Amino acid sequence: GVGFSLSHLRPKGAPIATTQGKSCGPIEVLRTFSQIGRMITQGGKRDGAHMAILEVYHPDIEEFIHCKNSEGLIHNFNISVGADSNFMTAVQHDKWIKLAWPLDRNSYDGPQEDDTAKDKDGNYTGPQYIRARELWNELIQGAWLNGEPGCVWLDRMNQDNTTPEIGQIHATNPCGEQPLPPYGACLLGS
Repeated sequence: GVGFSLSHLRPKGAPIATTQGKSCGPIEVLRTFSQIGRMITQGGKRDGAHMAILEVYHPDIEEFIHCKNSEGLIHNFNISVGADSNFMTAVQHDKWIKLAWPLDRNSYDGPQEDDTAKDKDGNYTGPQYIRARELWNELIQGAWLNGEPGCVWLDRMNQDNTTPEIGQIHATNPCGEQPLPPYGACLLGS
């Protein structure tokens, strides 16, 4: 199994200057990885297992939270929202967070002037503000509906990271037991 952090991918519809195109976004990449994962089995008997993590501050987080509401669309992937203590404090105090690219991990007392959102096709056009508690409730509703998404506490994992010189932790193995830096491998034992 493989753990993927999708947080570094541009939001859906974000312009790509070098090609004059637009990004497909992390959810489409997740769907593609899922299709590839169906082709790879372990010993011809069991599908590979994967974990996808997207940080709570990413503009496509709401689509990510709901991407598995319909069973079978994304196969062989667990999904988790990458959260931190700043987000939970914003939930507790009913603050706003900014869904922006690049990621903005701060909280706010309300929407700011750059309160643009997405166009009619859901493409990223700029930052969007949302109440942290509202986003938390969406996450909880999804977890109640079918057990996903889970939460991964990225700041806490990085505080406990015993090898920070190798890199920051952005993902885990498929069941979340092993936090991993980029290109890290887990050995859970036999």
